Amino acid sequence: MQMSTLNIDSLLKLAGTGSAKAIEDQWMSALDRGDVSPGQVAQWSPVLEELTKRDRQSQAETLAWSTIEALKEKYSPAEALAAAGAFLLKLGESGELRKQVTDLYRNTYSGRPGLDTLISEAGIATGRPPRRALRILDVGLNAEPGSCLIGRHDEVVVRVESVDTDAWQFTISGPDGSETLSALELADRFAVAPPDDVRVLRRFDPERLATLLESDPVHVVIGILKAHGGQLDSDALEHLLCPVPFNQTRWNKWWSGARAALKRSANVRVEGRAPIFLTYVDIGETLEDETLAKFRSLTHAADQLGVIEGYVRECRTRKQTPDEKLLLAMRDRLRQHADREHRSGATIEFTTRLLIAVIDQARGVAQGADDAAKLLADAKDPGGLVQKLEIASLWPMACDFLARAVGAQRAEAMAKLLPVAPQSACDDVARRLVEAGATAEQLESVVQTVLADPVQCFDALAWLWEGSEVAQKLPAPPPITLLTRVIGVLGDVQRRDDIPAKLAKAIQSKGRATLSARKYERFSAVLGTIEPGMAMALRTQIGRLDKLGRVVHEDLLSRIRRAFPELYAKPKLAAWQDDTAIFTTREGKARKEVEINELVNVKMKENAKAIGEAAARGDLSENSEYKFALEERDLLRARLAQMQDELSLAKLIEPDAIPTDEVGIGSRVTLKDQASLRTVAMTFLGPWDTSLERGIYNYRSPLGQSIMGRRVGDTVDLDIGDVKGTYIVDRIESALAEPA
Repeated sequence: MQMSTLNIDSLLKLAGTGSAKAIEDQWMSALDRGDVSPGQVAQWSPVLEELTKRDRQSQAETLAWSTIEALKEKYSPAEALAAAGAFLLKLGESGELRKQVTDLYRNTYSGRPGLDTLISEAGIATGRPPRRALRILDVGLNAEPGSCLIGRHDEVVVRVESVDTDAWQFTISGPDGSETLSALELADRFAVAPPDDVRVLRRFDPERLATLLESDPVHVVIGILKAHGGQLDSDALEHLLCPVPFNQTRWNKWWSGARAALKRSANVRVEGRAPIFLTYVDIGETLEDETLAKFRSLTHAADQLGVIEGYVRECRTRKQTPDEKLLLAMRDRLRQHADREHRSGATIEFTTRLLIAVIDQARGVAQGADDAAKLLADAKDPGGLVQKLEIASLWPMACDFLARAVGAQRAEAMAKLLPVAPQSACDDVARRLVEAGATAEQLESVVQTVLADPVQCFDALAWLWEGSEVAQKLPAPPPITLLTRVIGVLGDVQRRDDIPAKLAKAIQSKGRATLSARKYERFSAVLGTIEPGMAMALRTQIGRLDKLGRVVHEDLLSRIRRAFPELYAKPKLAAWQDDTAIFTTREGKARKEVEINELVNVKMKENAKAIGEAAARGDLSENSEYKFALEERDLLRARLAQMQDELSLAKLIEPDAIPTDEVGIGSRVTLKDQASLRTVAMTFLGPWDTSLERGIYNYRSPLGQSIMGRRVGDTVDLDIGDVKGTYIVDRIESALAEPA
């Protein structure tokens, strides 16, 4: 397959001549061809860059946008990212393209814990340079525990020990010990290394490196060339591979055979004699070549299954039959692995046999399925073997084989399996349980097992809560009971130290997804069936879940708030209790404004003049007058800020709103000493109206707050000046009432 179905040089020339329509016609014509891949389309990005240089940013953005939309219809989000990322590097200022790329990441890594947080930190949607933003995302999302990274500047190899997706902190270990880095720091310093990278294997698995060099030297050398900029001479290659894994004698023998194989490879150009120069040629591989290379680089069964299913899906999209040679090559690799694990690990062998069955299913033969079923039938504990299966998508197939292995004991086997099944497989297991004729006691036992140990059976608990059609056939408790149990488990994993960290993180992630499923449909429905008291309890429980994730946490509480507004209703405050307002008369407000004007136009101007005069005297380090003037300036600025804040809270006292049945803002109160019959008159206005000489007090003062709200006949203890003792409120009037 050629690198590209588009003549890049031709379009670059057209861009220089301004032939916009010709560019668009050729571009879209190439895109409409059935054999163009996202990787090939990514190579068209220089045309977009040239259009931008020619002030045709709009046309470049339109081509990029429409191309990505077309790729999304035909390919997976992960595959479409290959082109979208390349386009973004050329059109980094395009907000629409940034949004498309962001959406592709969300779809590609849907369900990944903390994804939104990492996207936000990467800044891809908020203006961070595209190359750095993409690097943060790609490194952050692929640096999983156990994976290896290579330094961008020193090629040091480190291993990822743990990932905290709540804060996106990565703990890595290397030759100099361990350290914890943020996603940004990690991406700036390291790149994710393929599992079969020579530098990784040389440090962590030299035996595997030797095996790969013997079985597929071209693949290994191509990987080395890609890691070193596409070019390397034979002396540098020898330095990389000696003395580990080769000594000099083994190197000479290996290089003789490898050189002949490299000369036959279309992806490597071999030139020169001493030393020989090797150059990687990216001519584009067929889908089968790409698939096999990727499959060979993987060691984890889940990743291998992803490649198998991705290839079959791509063939279906292209309406072509899966290549038998490729399927057999992958099958043979898996068979060898299964044979090696035959005695050492039944779980690993069973998983591998299931992968072989998936391949044979694509081939249209039953051999792999028969072998996996036989392995299960021969096992001492077939149900236990299925329980240890870590890949959820393989459970339905495994359950088929288990049903064949246990025969009439199907109901009992499925009843034991359901409580520990992955959430995505629960429907399938439960359906088999019901179809096997499970008794009411068996169904009840399943539910009670889940409720008795909700931490270990959290997947099944979450499945019961979501209430699928099959789940409703089990005698589960009411939805509110399941909801409180789910929330209770999320609380437990925050508080309990005995729950393994890996399990706790998995539960937190599943809990977020479960509660927010279908836009919180189930949660909202339950809110419509409960009383305010239960809603208040839910609010309290959810409020304590600080590791639920900010978005889900806020969404759950906001739905409770909308369903039960009375829980959030605050009692109406009396005006004198409102600390967000400063009540004043018009005259009081005017006095405050005059005070501010005096500060700005007189005192601050005098201070500025003093600063200038002091500075003119020279040697500011020893100039005490200059320092004093600067300190005074800071004090004046602080005072101005405070006064302006206070003025912003000003609210005029309306004469018609002054109460006469109780003491309030604007009241004139007559107090009488019962013993001496002495009377005292007090008026309560705002802080800018206070005048003790005239008997006007600040309603915000302790005295004012102690009298606010009193009614005629209430007693008040006074201790101001010569007024001391217990007084009775004798009369309440408006201090701002118009004279009769």
